[in-house]
Amino acid sequence: MSSGNREPAGHEPRAVQRALVLLEAVARLGSGATARDISRLSGIPPATAYRLLNLLVADGYLVRIADLSGFALGRRTRELAGAVPVEEPSVRAVVEELRAQVRFGVFVASSPTTASGSSTATRTTS
Repeated sequence: MSSGNREPAGHEPRAVQRALVLLEAVARLGSGATARDISRLSGIPPATAYRLLNLLVADGYLVRIADLSGFALGRRTRELAGAVPVEEPSVRAVVEELRAQVRFGVFVASSPTTASGSSTATRTTS
């Protein structure tokens, strides 16, 4: 009998429930959530949370932040959520929210690029 056809053992359903609780905690806390914060919000002991977080990373449901300081939702989680269209926030909305949080001026600059990635901006001198 292959392992894919077996019934879950007694502790496995609880592990699945805990993994889902961890995913929900990362979604609530946002990108960069630390293992400690995820454990605290989920009510799962830190050692168990860290083990399950690493399994979720290995399977692509979570990713580690580049400096390894925290976690974010991964590609497979976004694929699961893909059945429901998500409206991307406009740049204006993001800048306004950031401006309200930091209480300083926030400015965004961009340069149009061509399909090849080269800049189409021209420099003028007077």
